[in-house]
Amino acid sequence: MGRKLKKVPVTQAEFKKNIKTFGTKLEKIEYLNYTKVALQKKLKEYKKNKGKNNIRLQKMVDYAEREINRIEELNSSIGIVISPDLEKQNSVKTVIEKYDHQWENTLKSQHDLVTSIELLDEDKIDLDQKNSKLINKGVAGEIDNDFEANTYYLLTQEPPKGWESKRSNTGKSVILFKTQIPKKTKKSSKQIPNKTEKSSNKVIFPILIILIFGIYLTNYYKGKNREEVSPDELILKSKKIVSEPLQEKEAYVPPIEKYKLRIISDPKGAKVRILNIIPPFKQGIELIPRKYILEVTNNNDKVVFDTTITNGDVTKNVFFRKTKSFPNGDKYVGVIIDGKRHGKGMLTRTNGEKYKGDWKYDKENGQGTYNFANGNKYVGEFKDGKRHGQGTFTWSDGGVYEGQYKNGKTNGLGTFRSSSGSKYIGGFKNGAYSGQGKYFFTNGDIFEGEWKDGKMDGNGTYTYSDGRKYVGEWKDGSPVVGN
Repeated sequence: MGRKLKKVPVTQAEFKKNIKTFGTKLEKIEYLNYTKVALQKKLKEYKKNKGKNNIRLQKMVDYAEREINRIEELNSSIGIVISPDLEKQNSVKTVIEKYDHQWENTLKSQHDLVTSIELLDEDKIDLDQKNSKLINKGVAGEIDNDFEANTYYLLTQEPPKGWESKRSNTGKSVILFKTQIPKKTKKSSKQIPNKTEKSSNKVIFPILIILIFGIYLTNYYKGKNREEVSPDELILKSKKIVSEPLQEKEAYVPPIEKYKLRIISDPKGAKVRILNIIPPFKQGIELIPRKYILEVTNNNDKVVFDTTITNGDVTKNVFFRKTKSFPNGDKYVGVIIDGKRHGKGMLTRTNGEKYKGDWKYDKENGQGTYNFANGNKYVGEFKDGKRHGQGTFTWSDGGVYEGQYKNGKTNGLGTFRSSSGSKYIGGFKNGAYSGQGKYFFTNGDIFEGEWKDGKMDGNGTYTYSDGRKYVGEWKDGSPVVGN
């Protein structure tokens, strides 16, 4: 293409302006076809997401089709004037249709590759993948397209049967290509071409000669000033070489960098599994960049953690039953990964407090038990070093709270029983009664209604122990005057 227009036009006026920048009909036809396909793709996405058509995009697609038909009525799509001979026009049309079919296949192949790369966003796969249709097809050598081959390679880290992988000069790029090539049927030597085929060949041959000579002159005058072009433009330029159809011999896969993963354990001999890919772990296994979920087991101790490979080799140090002392006198015994507490462990503080349970990246995270120096005790879930989730807090005087926590405070539904015998069942917010709740007093009275900041606030019913009731509105723990 004579000009580099990487962006798809936004308005029809911009579309018309871009067309005028091209000098030959060949360039105009190529730009119109390319833009039409891009607009149709956008239109399809818009219909899928919005559920309706986009009038502006549809008008631009219609305009592109009209322009293509208008130019083709006077000349062939490759810019060479031909006589109004019906037989010659049909020959040129045949070449154009064959070429357009190849171009559509190329664009579909690029789209499939992008789709297969998006599979990398999956955090975890089914460990029983050997029973999947894709794995079975790869093992049986029934994969015949680059999309399934690339997906199979991402899951298994190996090429499917009938495909081979080749490394680049750097040793870290991998290209897949197909080795099983379907045999072409040979035409009988006795077959005599008809008059139409002879006439078509006479028309196509001079067109190809002129086209190839024009490409040669263009490359010659550009010389060293040639600029790099995008992959989309390379696909468009490949349309000019009508005499060289797309080869099914090699299915190109974008280079995938691979890096090594090592696990150093203490004690040695720990068993390592990668939970979100199929290939078994071995020291120095080469993997593509993404997040991996690892499970390291040593006797009865097991720890699960994730690591991300970006642009270099990764080594993780996993120590079981390791003792770590802190400058303030605190002491930790448990699993340590790369110097951080992660997995099962117990922390003993100098003030007498103790935590035993799950850790994640140096913070209490998961299920655990925390014993306070004053005798209080919490058993339940933690997140980022705070009580978070379902848990039970027991005070040294006998009071008990059982319910939900958020960011270290009672939040959500719960039940509180005081040491004196009173009980509250209902909602909590930031450590206080809030929302709908029911309170049982030690003298037998009961209040059921709305609460705010630990006080009766809103509509509610107060039932006395002798059977009397008060139904009405409350404010800051007292009935509203006049009700």
